[in-house]
Amino acid sequence: EEEGSTTCLVVGTEHKQVVILDASGFAIMVKVSLPSVPVFIATSGLLDIEYRLVVACRNGVIHVVKNGQLLGTTIELEAHPCAMIMAGKNIMVGCTQDIVHSFHLKGKKNYALHQPAAIQAMENMDLEKQANTSMQLVSLSNGEVRLYKEKALMGVIQMNGGDVVTAMR
Repeated sequence: EEEGSTTCLVVGTEHKQVVILDASGFAIMVKVSLPSVPVFIATSGLLDIEYRLVVACRNGVIHVVKNGQLLGTTIELEAHPCAMIMAGKNIMVGCTQDIVHSFHLKGKKNYALHQPAAIQAMENMDLEKQANTSMQLVSLSNGEVRLYKEKALMGVIQMNGGDVVTAMR
């Protein structure tokens, strides 16, 4: 997250593990076993200081890893996850029931945003000109890309020709 810092690859495996590889990609720095297979991973922090991994698993449960330790915090989703991002100290997860749920890192549910179509992808958008301004983008199967600031809908972009945004970064 810091300018000029070295990044590490974080991978989830079919063997129910999350692995952090060093910058060269050849050495395992951290290995954490999970109760289920990971399907989405969101990261925050610095490996040498303090970091968190938020891991959504195939069984519909979200786990939090802090500094290499699996915490007891779990979030059981009402449906399977189809997208996930971290927004500050909040986890936003899109589910297959067309709902975006927001949870605090400690597991408390903040709110739910019902969507008019299936969720395709989610991403954060930081507005660097304004301090502490981060918005969340949610793309839908109806061609909309919705822009939220927490639970407030700030705008909607409709893709031309019925095109659907399937990935964002």
